[in-house]
Amino acid sequence: MCKFFSFTTKGDGVAMYFGPEERKKIKSGELNYNEDSHTSINDFFGYKGEAEDSLNRYEFIFDQLQGFRVDQINTTDDRALAEKWVKKFIKTKKFQKILNEFGGSLDLSGCDLKGITLPTSVGGSLYLRGCDLKGITLPTSVGGSLDLRGCDLKGITLPTSVGGSLDLRGCDLKGITLPTSVGGSLYLRGCDLKGITLPTSVGGSLDLRGCDLKGITLPTSVGGSLDLRGCDLKGITLPTSVGGSLDLRGCDLKGITLPTSVGGYLDLRGCDLKGITLPTSVGGSLDLRGCDLKGITLPTSVGGSLDLRGCDLKGITLPTSVGGYLDLRGCDLKGITLPTSVGGSLYLRGCDLKGITLPTSVGGSLYLRGCDKKQISSFVKKI
Repeated sequence: MCKFFSFTTKGDGVAMYFGPEERKKIKSGELNYNEDSHTSINDFFGYKGEAEDSLNRYEFIFDQLQGFRVDQINTTDDRALAEKWVKKFIKTKKFQKILNEFGGSLDLSGCDLKGITLPTSVGGSLYLRGCDLKGITLPTSVGGSLDLRGCDLKGITLPTSVGGSLDLRGCDLKGITLPTSVGGSLYLRGCDLKGITLPTSVGGSLDLRGCDLKGITLPTSVGGSLDLRGCDLKGITLPTSVGGSLDLRGCDLKGITLPTSVGGYLDLRGCDLKGITLPTSVGGSLDLRGCDLKGITLPTSVGGSLDLRGCDLKGITLPTSVGGYLDLRGCDLKGITLPTSVGGSLYLRGCDLKGITLPTSVGGSLYLRGCDKKQISSFVKKI
């Protein structure tokens, strides 16, 4: 089933559509039709070729508040009868059987679910954003993503397994048990996590921006990005590995051990790095703007960009290779060896270039505004 249920009429308000049995045969290949194609429905009921142009076409769209939609009027206008029929039909056991046979995604965002029984299992994604879930039983298993943004979860039992992403932004999680495993991303931004046990494994990203993490145990593994911007990390153990990006902007890192490997970017803007060991490998960009780097060892390789604007580089060894841009605006480069290769642009505006050797390769632009003209001339001759 797509995001809609299709049916046709002869202008008499009597619907023709594919029921549960026909849909089973379509799925098995016994019937060569598309479940919610008007042309397929008309052909099945004997209206082939030009004959199908004598029928009215209607749809009930799940992801729109109005639901009922007129696709085409070809004969007596019976839209009022058709709308009345479909709004009754979607609350019948027959329609529930259609839903229970359903193996793809189901989008009911913003719909009135009163009297609706959801399938016990949804093979694809289930979107219920903004729905009133009072009296609703969620499927025990959702193969794809589950979107419950803004829903009141009081009395609701979440599926034990979500194969895709789980979006609970803005939800009150009091009394809620999260799935033990989320195959995709988990969005809990701004949620009160008191008494909540997070999944032991999150296959995608984990968004906990602005959450109070007191008493919370983070997953041991996060396959995607981990966003903890503005969180109090006191007593928190970070995952040993983050497959995507790690955003800790504005966090107090005292007593924190960073992952040994970050697959995406690492953003530590404005953080106090005293006593911190940076990952040995950063696959994306590394942003340390405004940080005190005293005693810090930078990764030997940064796959993306490296932003050290305004940092004191005394005693710092830069990576030998930077895959993206390198921004050293306003830095004192005395005694600094630049990377041999910079994949993006190199920003050295306002820097004293005395004794500096440029990278042998700069993939982007070279910015030297405000540097000594004689030093610039010397560089230009070498380029």
